Amino acid sequence: MSTSKAELRSGVRAQEQSASATLWLWLLLAAGFVLRLLFMGNEGFRNDVSSFEAWALTLANHPFSQFYSSTSFADYPPGYFYILWIVGHLYTLLSPHGNLDVLKYLVKLPAVLMDLADGALLYAIVRRFASQMWALGVAALFVLNPAMIFISAAWGQVDSISSGLALLGVYLLLRSDDERTVTRILLAWVALAYSLLIKPQAAVLIPLFIAFAFASQERRRLRLLGTAAGIVAAVLFALVLTVPFHPSGNPVDAFSWLYGKYNFGKNVYAYNSVNAFNLWSIIHPFWRPDSEPVFFLPQYGWGILLVGAATILTLVRYLQARTQQALIESAALLTLAFYMLSTRMHERYIYDGLIFTMASIPFARRYFWAAAVFSLTLFINLWYSLLYLNVVTNRTPGVDAADMWPMLTHPLSLINVAIFFYLGYVFLGQTGEETTTIAPQSAAPAQAPA
Repeated sequence: MSTSKAELRSGVRAQEQSASATLWLWLLLAAGFVLRLLFMGNEGFRNDVSSFEAWALTLANHPFSQFYSSTSFADYPPGYFYILWIVGHLYTLLSPHGNLDVLKYLVKLPAVLMDLADGALLYAIVRRFASQMWALGVAALFVLNPAMIFISAAWGQVDSISSGLALLGVYLLLRSDDERTVTRILLAWVALAYSLLIKPQAAVLIPLFIAFAFASQERRRLRLLGTAAGIVAAVLFALVLTVPFHPSGNPVDAFSWLYGKYNFGKNVYAYNSVNAFNLWSIIHPFWRPDSEPVFFLPQYGWGILLVGAATILTLVRYLQARTQQALIESAALLTLAFYMLSTRMHERYIYDGLIFTMASIPFARRYFWAAAVFSLTLFINLWYSLLYLNVVTNRTPGVDAADMWPMLTHPLSLINVAIFFYLGYVFLGQTGEETTTIAPQSAAPAQAPA
């Protein structure tokens, strides 16, 4: 009887703690939203905000099939234009007299709201391995992060949406072992597909999603079934979203047309580094053609080789560990590798790597310090890019726009790359006994098969 009462009291305390954590999470998200409201009126990166505004208006006044021919420049695949279609129609409804300030807020609102959803997703992922306090702490690190606020609320960019969908995909893979394995894996692939239809950076996760199917002998049949169904669903989902934007609406030509959009976007910025603090800006200025050779290969060729090597090493280690922890760490390292080692990177493309690094914080202190440093270097990188825009726009005399802060940008690039290699070195050298969490009161076993 006493045991039964003790268990009852324990259950009540657990429910109270859960309710308290949920309340704190909602308060955190509300604070994050209010903070972002303070910056949404900012002019931000004018070129990007103006593009989003123009695209939203074009989508409100033209059918999807005429969008690309009706706008002067569009370097995005079709995924985000469905969101801007809603924004455009909402604007015409809320501001019939054409108040552009309203439009500015509306084009920034989707990314701001997705910031909050990303914070909640981080809470849910970390809670699988750590206490509620750890989960709230990681969510706060993201939601109250100045760099994240800068990107969505001030800058007006949409990285929180594409990155958040990739994060959702990995979360669904984690949850697939709880129940509804096939359905959740299928949905994970669809989430990843939508991420790629907005921005292609998360494509580096595709090999990891495939490797997931083979990482558990006990669940391999269900995982293979879910992965096969997920790939088919992702392809069909991409087709359904692409065909309306195809000029002729021909589904046979849809994927070749879509590939052309990706190829166009890829070649718009054929430079070593587009203001990104990564490997290619450690020594050289930004905005150098990435066709310039290093030994026997152009720089973009080295980038492909390095990312390929990092992907193979990471996947081998993941398939050795086969844990949920290794899945998240692998996602962090793959997305960081893409940013750190590839050419043609913009400053914001570290977003995927940073959000997965935050998700890895319960596993080792190095991930907390890496997330803190990456947040700081990203914030500085964002300011650098805004200054770059002003220098180029105003043609400021006596300033080298490609290398404005050499005493700062090159060392920070080196720090970013060094931290990435350190994280990779430790991950690849881990043994099974070393893959344990540092966070107390784990909600789920850190070594659960993944």
